[in-house]
Amino acid sequence: TRIIPDIERVDVFKGPQGRGASAAAFAVTTRRPGDTISSKARAMIAEDNTFAMEGLISGPVAQDNISFALTAAFKRSNGFHKNTFLNAKAVDDATNADIGGRIIFQLGDASTMDVKAHWGHTRAGDSAFDGAFSLPIFAQFLNKPLLNENINDHTFSFHSNIRPTHRQRGADISAKWDQDLE
Repeated sequence: TRIIPDIERVDVFKGPQGRGASAAAFAVTTRRPGDTISSKARAMIAEDNTFAMEGLISGPVAQDNISFALTAAFKRSNGFHKNTFLNAKAVDDATNADIGGRIIFQLGDASTMDVKAHWGHTRAGDSAFDGAFSLPIFAQFLNKPLLNENINDHTFSFHSNIRPTHRQRGADISAKWDQDLE
């Protein structure tokens, strides 16, 4: 999961299937740099050796012509579940790091160029599964009460003999030109 320190809003556009569709488009809008230097930082901590940090600095480079924003975020967690076979917290652990930058050029009264760049890295546990079923007809017909188990009473247990992991790296850059044509 990516942390975006300078998020302003998220717009969700439903797909062509209409209401209740399983797919949609998301437009994430980040806050434009202001006329003064500003910064913010935040740190969070939780159980299971979970912590996150994020920071942002933005402002003008050249008065009324060029502004910038730099963001950084890091999140790490040992996860909530333990792999009993490996005797390790190796089920839903995760480490995420993101760095982003933005520079806006005001080119005269009618033109603006907005350039964004981002780099991110994720390393996490992958594909952990332990099922609980709610199939009352089958439970009764087959006389198997576990086929109609209350999810709140289920004890999740993971016994994989491997440490499933996934790694993902991403980098992107975009540029947008705005022109007022009157």
